[in-house]
Amino acid sequence: MKPPTKPIAFIEFVTLLALMVSMVAMATDIMLPALSIIGEDLGITDPNHTQLVVSSLFGGLALGQLLAGPISDSIGRKVTIYLGFIIFIVGCLISVTATSLDAMLIGRVPVSYTHLTLPTTPYV
Repeated sequence: MKPPTKPIAFIEFVTLLALMVSMVAMATDIMLPALSIIGEDLGITDPNHTQLVVSSLFGGLALGQLLAGPISDSIGRKVTIYLGFIIFIVGCLISVTATSLDAMLIGRVPVSYTHLTLPTTPYV
């Protein structure tokens, strides 16, 4: 791997880092107040089942802790961040188009994986 030709500017670094962290926080904070509406939209009869959306968040975070560091070490930070953005977008698209709780949970796990990957990778 060759070294970068010129270092990233401080303002650019801060802007990119703030963007990555805010996307992750927004994906979580928007979901919580909408759990009852999500349950109604997906036809869930037991309101406790909608809380699995939050549980899947923690499952993805656990997966992210195990995988983010080794992936970043093996393929590099920049590629890991780009890969994280792609996984984030795909997970969001799956969640948005979900017609069942299972599809929603399948979409939330990749999104929550990036909750850990995107903000912490630049520090590694």
